[in-house]
Amino acid sequence: MDAAACLARTQALENDEPHDELQRSREVIMALDVGDDGCMGCAFFDSVDDSLHLAEDVHQSTVDMSEHFAMFACPTSFLISSRAPRELLDYMQNGFPPQKSCIRVVSSSEFSVELAVDRLSGCRMHTPLKTVPSFRAPANKSALFGPYDVGVAMRPDAGGTGPEWNIDDISGEQKNRVSLGCAGAVVSELRRKGIVDINLTPGPTPSRQISIKTFNLASFVALGPETLQALQIIRSELHPNSQYWGGRGQKQDQKESLSIYGLFQDHSHTPQGRAKLYRLVLHPVSNITIIRNRQQAIALFLLPQNAARTRQITEVIRGIRDAKVYALELRDLIIGLTDDSNHHFIRTTIPKFNRESLLAVGELISNNIDFEQSEYRGRPTVRLGLDIDLDRLRRDYDGMHSFLKEVFESTIQKVPQWAVSCIRSCIFLPQLGFFVAIELDSSTGKGKYHSNWPVDDHWEQIFVADNSVYYKNDNMRHLDEQLGDVYCEIADREVEILHALSQEVLKFSEPLSLASDTCGDVNVILALGLTAEKYKWTVPVLTTKGNILNIRKGRHPLQELVVPCFIPNDCHLGSGDLSNDELCQNQASCMIVTGPNQSGKSVFLKQVGLIVYLAHIGSFVPAEVAVIGVTDRILTRISTLESVGKEESAFAVDLKQLHNAIRQSTSRSLLIIDDRSSKEFARNTHARPFRQSPDAPNQRPAFSSHGSDQSPLRRDQY
Repeated sequence: MDAAACLARTQALENDEPHDELQRSREVIMALDVGDDGCMGCAFFDSVDDSLHLAEDVHQSTVDMSEHFAMFACPTSFLISSRAPRELLDYMQNGFPPQKSCIRVVSSSEFSVELAVDRLSGCRMHTPLKTVPSFRAPANKSALFGPYDVGVAMRPDAGGTGPEWNIDDISGEQKNRVSLGCAGAVVSELRRKGIVDINLTPGPTPSRQISIKTFNLASFVALGPETLQALQIIRSELHPNSQYWGGRGQKQDQKESLSIYGLFQDHSHTPQGRAKLYRLVLHPVSNITIIRNRQQAIALFLLPQNAARTRQITEVIRGIRDAKVYALELRDLIIGLTDDSNHHFIRTTIPKFNRESLLAVGELISNNIDFEQSEYRGRPTVRLGLDIDLDRLRRDYDGMHSFLKEVFESTIQKVPQWAVSCIRSCIFLPQLGFFVAIELDSSTGKGKYHSNWPVDDHWEQIFVADNSVYYKNDNMRHLDEQLGDVYCEIADREVEILHALSQEVLKFSEPLSLASDTCGDVNVILALGLTAEKYKWTVPVLTTKGNILNIRKGRHPLQELVVPCFIPNDCHLGSGDLSNDELCQNQASCMIVTGPNQSGKSVFLKQVGLIVYLAHIGSFVPAEVAVIGVTDRILTRISTLESVGKEESAFAVDLKQLHNAIRQSTSRSLLIIDDRSSKEFARNTHARPFRQSPDAPNQRPAFSSHGSDQSPLRRDQY
């Protein structure tokens, strides 16, 4: 990367402006396959962090499971094995995914486990990286950001001491063989697109280094596309800047509208923080340990005695540019956070900032780069005294002004006396060389003096500018040959030095990447905490003992921002093992909300869904008290996903969505159904099917209806 590109990249970072390289569109390539025994596997590659994700195989799966995988990964390219059931292909092409994804059927041989092992091993051999001896990456799983297995970079080094990914550990696990075959198909697609170059011979370190992670879909709360839309979890709209002529409608032309993600995004100031926040919002978890750790980390930032340091951490994250300076300052500030206990967040965050490696990188850069001159010249500048040849070239260039005076004096002595007044100066232009500037003769378009060749030396006219004609004579050509292009030689030599510096910095890519990711983790927790503090949210209580839902003085986090006054309300639903508990006394297992139009029924139902959702991403919630049973799926039938391309009426689409919600629900699901018909119709079409569902005693459905009469409903009936 040349100096201009480095400067453009730095300015784009500092100004937070869209940049083609920094704001490249997210590409997710996903592969799906079904084994002979009906076991479904999945793998996908995410270009945001260059990671390959392998799912745990799902046994006795249905076509609905493919929708959950697709919603989890949000793929842009979809690979399906040719041996997959025809009904799966029809389902994916006709019913899902809703976003613009390219679905392609590939040969089943591409999903071979043996080929997958060879391809992954080849990718592993092609990305060698020397590990830093003083650096030790933590080998434990993240207890803050999801039930992933730790992603270990596929770049081993025989002499290194860092962690090494072993393909035999995954290929030997029979339970994930279908997903492993999918990973092979994904790597083949990456190679076809030129994203990953598979080469078994060791070579230079590539610019993109891929990590591999595994995940279990059962550890996340399933969210359908209708739920994301109805609850306004993520909602993008075109930015006014995209209305200019030639707007491309890409990601940089969009802005986040009023949504849950938009509330948190205002407090996320780093690219890695926004990327992690986006994944966190899309992937709520059902692991209560992870949720509680996030809540405790948020509470740590919101303690009164930590208010000053929280503000300082916010400013440090907002201005992160120098990896060494800001990372070490952030590390010291986190250490300074006080709490009565040895906090899990501090214990897991501090070791990821490897002080020795960060200091080594900072010293390496500061010893080579002159930051004052770089800011003055607008490009990276190498320090004086670092390279003898570069210093000599700089001295020649800095003395160019006095040297040109001598050349000018020499030139006017060789021309007739009458022509001395016509010669304005001698100049040097980078990449063009030395010139004699002669006053322009407007009648001829040439200089008033240009020698008498061939009697005198040859004066060649090069260009005209600013009422001057610029010539090269024999003396100027001699200077070009003798001195060359000093300016370009300086730039070339600096590029060589900066390239060598970048190669040295790449040796510390592991600790720098880990520190950068940790800054993103801190940014996410800080964004959740600052949002909770700003809107007066409280910490919820999650339990695994039953399907309880007890909300006191709950508020809709988005609706209260657009109305002058919002009245809090309660919600009490409970069933299961806590039916005799104090919190579940006299609580119904089903709720039907009735009332006229614009009475707030839909807002109330969405409020319940959002509070449950926020609790499962580890955030505080807009309620005075919230006790929530761990939920595995949030299913909604609120808005109709209509399309003129489908030969179905709006009513048929509603019934289809309701049918899918009933079929996909489990004993730990939350179902929210907003009906637009009468109460009697709602009883027959919405409430009655849940009474007949095998999981009905433990489900938590909530309905709304336009009916104003509230005849009593028996608990044993609904």
